[in-house]
Amino acid sequence: MIDIVHLIHNEKFTEGYILFMKKKYPNVSQKFITIGNKFSVNIEDVIILNTKKDLFSKEVLFLFNNSKKIIVSGMVYPHYFLFLRKKIIKKFNVQFWGQDFYIYRNVKFFSKMFFKKMCLKYILNNCESIINLIDEDYDELYKIIKFNSNVKHYVACMPENPNNRLDYKTLLNNRVNTNNIIVGNSATIENHHIEVFEMLQQFKDEDIDIYCPLSYGDNNYAEKVSLKGKEIFGEKFHPIRDYMSVKDYYSFLNTCSIGIFFNDRQQALGNIYYLLKTGGKVYLRDKTSMWNYFEKNGIKIFPCEKIVDMDMNNLFYLDKDIKMNNFNIFMNIRKQLEDNWNEIIGG
Repeated sequence: MIDIVHLIHNEKFTEGYILFMKKKYPNVSQKFITIGNKFSVNIEDVIILNTKKDLFSKEVLFLFNNSKKIIVSGMVYPHYFLFLRKKIIKKFNVQFWGQDFYIYRNVKFFSKMFFKKMCLKYILNNCESIINLIDEDYDELYKIIKFNSNVKHYVACMPENPNNRLDYKTLLNNRVNTNNIIVGNSATIENHHIEVFEMLQQFKDEDIDIYCPLSYGDNNYAEKVSLKGKEIFGEKFHPIRDYMSVKDYYSFLNTCSIGIFFNDRQQALGNIYYLLKTGGKVYLRDKTSMWNYFEKNGIKIFPCEKIVDMDMNNLFYLDKDIKMNNFNIFMNIRKQLEDNWNEIIGG
């Protein structure tokens, strides 16, 4: 009998997730299943499937049936699980990333997305537990899906690669102030890039550089954002269309003094966390789950809506005491969110 089978959506977090679980829980027998080779890994105990249909292969079904617990990280294809036996679904511990449930906010009745939403509701009504990245997402998930509210609930972080741990205190102390701004995290409409450009338009003649990560998401939307950014800011606008390694991306974030995330849902946490840990100034949309989460925990973030009333100095200035306070609070929270996996894993 295997203690845990992890089914993790294949994305940029995949390798870090796997290595974290293997290092933190060496005495727990674990198998990892992921689909596709976009971010393939060569690690022991990892099974890479070619397609979602391979979820019903003899090898995978054997692992599902002979495991004590199944953790599904990234619930992006709930309709496929409808064909699994209920006793397998009852082992599911579903970790949501954000888009995998916010995508159902405004689906039309009897549409393909509505069917997927009903499949997800069935899973949540029968699973062992739900895992969110921040506590406030649980309420949003319930509002959208209307599942059985008695399901066990955890809050745990998306695990970081233990081999890529950084000295955040040194990065904080050595941060160089620049006039570089990062806007959004991906080519998704929920980032509301163009609205941010309109807020920043008053600074177009100032000494600034605006960077937009657009390497994944909707290519058509990415093109629209790129054209609009160039139209308003000219050579001061820099769309990032190519995927960067984690190391290179962190180096890039070190050059950004502020991050503006006007996202209307929980998104871009990796970018936001990194900036908070290293002394960056973070702007968020007011009254979202992320805003409420940071405000509740005493982390100082700033409302995007106030940018139009700021001058250059106010836009970039962040008191050193605020930087240190954000760092200390966040590092304590991060440790707790990592330790929360102990109860889920049971190791």
